[in-house]
Amino acid sequence: MSKAISKEQIKRIYALGSAIGILKSGDKDDELHCLVYSITKKDSIKSLTEAEFRKVEKALMEKMKIYRDNKAPKPKEKVKDETVAGMMTKAQQTKAWKLIYELIELDSRGSSATAGERMVGAIKKILNIQADVKKPFVWISFEQGSFLIEQLKRYVASAECKVKKVRDNC
Repeated sequence: MSKAISKEQIKRIYALGSAIGILKSGDKDDELHCLVYSITKKDSIKSLTEAEFRKVEKALMEKMKIYRDNKAPKPKEKVKDETVAGMMTKAQQTKAWKLIYELIELDSRGSSATAGERMVGAIKKILNIQADVKKPFVWISFEQGSFLIEQLKRYVASAECKVKKVRDNC
């Protein structure tokens, strides 16, 4: 018989469940416990085996990715809605930030550059515009914003391809 999982592994399951909002404290019928039961047919997280823990953890990590993808990135500072006619819209800016955060997740080199620094670098490379980290989109037109987003989509696709190649060769 397989031994039960460690306290750290139990805490990890609860932490992941809490992070994606499926844990209700003190409720054994919350979404987290329902997920565990659907995978393992066990009511108790403490009674999971190592293999069952890995299955539950994988399912929670997949839910975490979906949760992050659906959640808009949080701006560091409150910015007034000052969309200027002919310039990059808030929707375009949000999409560009989302793509930058996807690139950060896919970064295999582990670069220490912040999201803002990456955005400024992408703007410089793609549009040849020197942008400020605090307000990177201030000089970008609607058309340039569309072009920036399309190029960032290509960067994400390329990064996903590289990750897939590395994963398949292991």
